[in-house]
Amino acid sequence: MELTLTEANNRLTISVEDDGPGVNPEAQPNLGTRGVRLDEQTPGHGLGLAIAREITERYGGTLTFSVGSHGGLKATICFSEPDGGHRR
Repeated sequence: MELTLTEANNRLTISVEDDGPGVNPEAQPNLGTRGVRLDEQTPGHGLGLAIAREITERYGGTLTFSVGSHGGLKATICFSEPDGGHRR
């Protein structure tokens, strides 16, 4: 697992990436939808990514999914800095 935090162009970006089997790119838009599970072999209710998406959006961010550099899933959260990045 790899965690990256960057700040550039008035944006804060958090990326989490693993080296697991990944997710089919066609299924990625469904990730983060409440109750949707792509892995039915393990216990759970399909709420984890949906909760992460709701918290991210509540704070004005976006959560996206892609294929990571190691072939696994990469989750990226982006926040634009308030007031254009002008800190007080």
